[in-house]
Amino acid sequence: MPKSRFPELALARNNLGLCCPRCNTNKGIYWTDDADLLVLNPFTDNIDEHIQFIGPMVVSKHESKRAENTIRKLRLAARDDLFIARARRIQELDTYLLRWLREPRRLYKELYAEDILGMISRESEYSGALRAYAETRGFAFPSVPAPSSDPMPELE
Repeated sequence: MPKSRFPELALARNNLGLCCPRCNTNKGIYWTDDADLLVLNPFTDNIDEHIQFIGPMVVSKHESKRAENTIRKLRLAARDDLFIARARRIQELDTYLLRWLREPRRLYKELYAEDILGMISRESEYSGALRAYAETRGFAFPSVPAPSSDPMPELE
């Protein structure tokens, strides 16, 4: 929620989240009370229900108006830098997936799988595109839990 409209939430933990400066700038002070047009929040929304990755491309899923609006507002499909960065990460992941696919020894295969799981974790950059790609290559990974409602858990 933009601090210009909600100054009391400027430092509220559940209103803060990390994002790249360009996405933050593109979002700007945008806010709507129309629930169908709210920008998706990767910390509280299940992005997989709204957005689909086809290689480095990003598209809305199931006619999700929120996804369409998020993609438009943040320019997720229009930015060449994001497309190229996602493509490079997919290429890097593919190297590990090929090793995993071709490895006959169980223990080695498990080690490659650990590396792949690290690359596709929700904390990793472009994880949605990477998870989608890994799935198309036949990587069987455990379900990744949906984001918690607390975007910034307490550090212990």
